[in-house]
Amino acid sequence: MTEWFTKSAGCIISEGVSKETVVDAADSSKVKLRGKFDVFAESLQREEVPLLVFSAGVGQIIERVLSNAKISMKNVKLIANMLEFNSEDSAVQFRPPLITTGNKSKVAAQEQEYFNSNIDRVNSILLGDNVEDIQMAACVRNYSNNILTVGFLNDRVEDRMDLYKSKFDVVILNDPDFTDIIQLFESLQ
Repeated sequence: MTEWFTKSAGCIISEGVSKETVVDAADSSKVKLRGKFDVFAESLQREEVPLLVFSAGVGQIIERVLSNAKISMKNVKLIANMLEFNSEDSAVQFRPPLITTGNKSKVAAQEQEYFNSNIDRVNSILLGDNVEDIQMAACVRNYSNNILTVGFLNDRVEDRMDLYKSKFDVVILNDPDFTDIIQLFESLQ
C-alpha cells in the first residue's frame, strides 16, 4: 500500500500540479461530505469540542471541500497529505511523512502537541470508513479514557461485517448520513 501511495504522490508532483488545479479539482469533484456532516460539525463547534480530521487524502482538497460546505475550521485540526508549492505555485512535494491507510497510527503518534492540547478531553469518538482507521484508537488511548469507535461499512457488507464487528464498537451500514452520529453525540452531552 505504501508503494502505491508513494507512486501516486510522485505522479502528482511530476505533473507540477498548480494550486489552481487543486482548487479546480476540489470544486469539480464528486467528493461530498456525508449528509448532515455540517450539522454535526456545527454542534461540535458550538460545544467547543475539537474535531480531528485525519486522512490519507490530499489536504488542500479536503480543506476546499470543507470550505465549500461552509464548515468552520475554528475547532478543526486537519492531518492529511499537504502539498508544498514553489514560488510559481507548482507542487514540488508532499510534506513528510506521506500518510497512508496503513501508517496513520505512526503519524498520529507524532502529533503529540495536538493530543496534549486536548488532554482534558476524557471522551473520544473515532469514526472510520476503513478497517485500518481503527489503528488510530491506539494513539488516542494514550490521551483519552473512553473511546467509542464507529465504523462505516459502505460496501461488501456481507463479506466484511464480521471483520468490522470485531474491530469497531458500532458498525453503521450502507453510507448513511450523520443522523446516528448526531444522536450519539447529543446523548453524550
